[in-house]
Amino acid sequence: MDDIYSMLNKENPKANDTNKRMSKEEYAKMMSENRKRLYDMSDVQVKKIANDPSMYLDYLEMLANTDYTVFNTLLVMAQNPEATMLKDASHWRETGNYVNKGEKGIQIMEPKGEYTKRDGSTGVNYAIKYVFDVSQVNGDVEPHQNMRTGDILHALTYGGIPVKQSDMKSNYSVYYSSEDKTIYYCKNLTRDELLNGFIRETCYGEFEKQ
Repeated sequence: MDDIYSMLNKENPKANDTNKRMSKEEYAKMMSENRKRLYDMSDVQVKKIANDPSMYLDYLEMLANTDYTVFNTLLVMAQNPEATMLKDASHWRETGNYVNKGEKGIQIMEPKGEYTKRDGSTGVNYAIKYVFDVSQVNGDVEPHQNMRTGDILHALTYGGIPVKQSDMKSNYSVYYSSEDKTIYYCKNLTRDELLNGFIRETCYGEFEKQ
């Protein structure tokens, strides 16, 4: 009987893994190394963007599409520069979509509560989270452009940068003014001109603040 259990344990990887569980210290060290790897990845991406204007524009477009923090946007761009719509696996399932077998998740950082530092100040714990682009899931997904124009504009302007109509001449029919922190737009624009302009200039304004 002992020989049978020995054989089963030998052929059952999970049973062997149980005996090799990491200690809390080993797990904490592994997670710390993983976080450092992502910080280093974002630093490398910043340097690439700073030296390539076309990559900067790609960054702004991704920032508008994902609505992530600057740090997480840099991480996504470094891992999948073509990403346009991101969710974790459970949120994709809620929309009736499933991650394709074999797809590699995109790593971002997610806040996981606060803690008190030794000096008494408050810090934030961050954990690695895996998200997947729309190109990595099956099924039909409604694209961003199918949203109503009013909903998109409301999302872009609600509680954010002030918006004003203007007849001022500029290289763009929608433009962000660094002087008064306001987005100006001209009249009689097409839907695409208006939306693309607001997305572009909102990114400039948000990037300036951050």
